[in-house]
Amino acid sequence: MKWTLLPNNAAVSTEALILPFYEDAAAPKLPSPLQKEKALVDMIELVWHRKEFSGKAKQMMIIPLNHPTIHRLMLVGLGTTKDQNDRTLMQLIGSAFKAISSKPIDECTVLIPSSPKRNSVTLATLLGIAVHRALYHFKRYKSKDEKKEKDEKEHHVSEVKLLGLETRERTAWERTLREIETIAPLLTQQRDWGNIPSNECTPDFMAAQAKAMAKTNPRLTVTVMDKAEIKKSGMGALYGVGRGAGEHPRFIIMEYWGKGKSFKPFVFVGKGITFDTGGISLKPSEKMHEMKFDMLGAAAVLNATAAIAAMKLPVNIVALAPCTENVPGGESYKPGDVLKAYNGKTMEILNTDAEGRVILADALSWAHQYTPSAVVDLATLTGAALVVLGNEGTPIVSNAPAVATMVKKAAALTNDRVLELPLWDEFKEAIKSEVADVKNITDGFGGSVITAAAFLEFFVRPLPWVHLDIAGTGWYTQPKAWTVAGATDIGVHLLVEVAKQWKPVKKV
Repeated sequence: MKWTLLPNNAAVSTEALILPFYEDAAAPKLPSPLQKEKALVDMIELVWHRKEFSGKAKQMMIIPLNHPTIHRLMLVGLGTTKDQNDRTLMQLIGSAFKAISSKPIDECTVLIPSSPKRNSVTLATLLGIAVHRALYHFKRYKSKDEKKEKDEKEHHVSEVKLLGLETRERTAWERTLREIETIAPLLTQQRDWGNIPSNECTPDFMAAQAKAMAKTNPRLTVTVMDKAEIKKSGMGALYGVGRGAGEHPRFIIMEYWGKGKSFKPFVFVGKGITFDTGGISLKPSEKMHEMKFDMLGAAAVLNATAAIAAMKLPVNIVALAPCTENVPGGESYKPGDVLKAYNGKTMEILNTDAEGRVILADALSWAHQYTPSAVVDLATLTGAALVVLGNEGTPIVSNAPAVATMVKKAAALTNDRVLELPLWDEFKEAIKSEVADVKNITDGFGGSVITAAAFLEFFVRPLPWVHLDIAGTGWYTQPKAWTVAGATDIGVHLLVEVAKQWKPVKKV
């Protein structure tokens, strides 16, 4: 995507001029270079006074023009100024760009909306991310004819011109948009990996993608452990889940040392179940096809670390991605089995469909050897996360208030909604097993988002840690006004913002 910051007195020449307006503002005004064009001014005032367009949130009007330099005018309603928030503004901008992408245009010009709460960096970030999300398409498996037909319906805006910036804002906008353009390919890649079906997106595929990223960026190092090495290392949990799968498990370690190895890193851990049938505890067939998305935690930590390296942030990051399928087979792990994690602690398996926490136990145990400043894990872990917050937010659970605060701060900057749930002692007691140290589910205790987190905390303690259950925010089953259905880019931008809060601490 090319971004062009136009001078406010520049003559406007564009295929589509996008003008956002507030409902409680006066009649919309054209940018200053166009205010003397009576025909355009009269047309906008006419639709305003006839209330064909009033600036209400989600209201959009595209008007073809017989104009020498402007081919279309798009009016976008932002609602009232008092109801404005960054998330809503992001969605409205995304909706406008998704709508305009159905037209045969390659470039458009946007008048930056004014606001009493306007912050240059915030506005630049949300606009940049919103545009990339809105213009995302996934056509990997379309046949040649179908792809051509789809391309004719979905055009690709390659340049966005921005009008209405004050002189003092331009430096911040330029810097922020450069950063967004560094992150954007990794946001797209996150979605692509999630949308690729499990017959192609296997543990080996994930490992190959991680290695490919390291080849293009010398600041990244990637180590991949195969099934035999996983077993030999003592990661009995990952090996146990993956031993019955046709696609063998892989343990991916991606490292970025931007500050020197004597300083404690952040460790990012992501669940990488490339397909989840539930194993022996088989899931219902309805919506099982969505379980190709069960690797989005692993995708997020790998893509975020690659983004951090591309930005050359002065931080240390280690990303751990345990990847496997969870399918029934002759060697599959079974209810009643006891598995031993990398740290020697044991777990009783009561349900093989609670496999995400099982493989994460090994990765979280592995994290201890880095003496990290903090551990952050992302996992499409429980259906209960969807019950709690739907697709609208991510539950988080933590054993360290400072780390939880850090994640909340990052989420506020990236417009990701998170809600912290308590890790009370009762939840820790509920996962204790009569047979092993812990059990991977509880029987009728409830609060499964938290009991799942309590299981993870058993293997990460005493390290400061926060868990994000992205089962509700990892994918959309239906398209949104601002983006298509399928995998989201959840976690990538958020982890970049977490990394920015890293403070060098020498290893003890």
